[in-house]
Amino acid sequence: MSIASRIGVATAIAAAALAPVAAGCGGDNDVATGQDTLTTEAVESDRGGELLGLAAQAFASGDLSGAPELTEALRTGEVKPWDNASPAMSPTLLPDDRVLAWNWAYREAPIRRGDVVAFTPTRSAQRFCGGPPAVFIKRVVGLPGDRVIATRREVRVNGRPQVVKGAAAPGYSMSWPKLGPGQLVLLGDNRPNSCDSHVFGSQPASRILGKIVGIYFPVDRAGVLGTQGGSAPIPGS
Repeated sequence: MSIASRIGVATAIAAAALAPVAAGCGGDNDVATGQDTLTTEAVESDRGGELLGLAAQAFASGDLSGAPELTEALRTGEVKPWDNASPAMSPTLLPDDRVLAWNWAYREAPIRRGDVVAFTPTRSAQRFCGGPPAVFIKRVVGLPGDRVIATRREVRVNGRPQVVKGAAAPGYSMSWPKLGPGQLVLLGDNRPNSCDSHVFGSQPASRILGKIVGIYFPVDRAGVLGTQGGSAPIPGS
């Protein structure tokens, strides 16, 4: 696929979303231009996965005209593309990965531990991280009622290690107060190099914009994100 075709599809996807593609997470300067189990992998053939597949196919082919369902989902705000800008979620997400957020994911289903989400941090959190107002991408580690503790080697939730494939050891030690109603601990997978809840504390669940379903470009990295890191092939691909 030519560079011109890719640019055309990227522009079309951004235009259909009624907003420019922006960065989705960050490191020290985070800038964006539940299920009670720690072990169950969540890779589902759901609506979000279907739309991710359409986005990946459109980007690979250089043609968005053959995906009216995706175009409509972008127009209505059901999904939104983001361009990941930093290594804070590495190795799960790398700089310049294009990801798709399913903004309607939590209309009927609960937020799950391990979900990767796009959210607008509180104003005080934004001040801690610096930079202009932004959208961050992080992993949900703690849910309401959870007790989360980080040691230099691992993160533990309710006394159990939280396993995320490839996640860096925190390199810091801290604990969060027992999470109250509607509060979440959100961490980057590149834990020592992410401005996240270990810097600015828990965040309200109401700040979540959507669930990051997966990567749709580059083609060789396209896949559905799981709750324990890594990705799986897009259903039907």
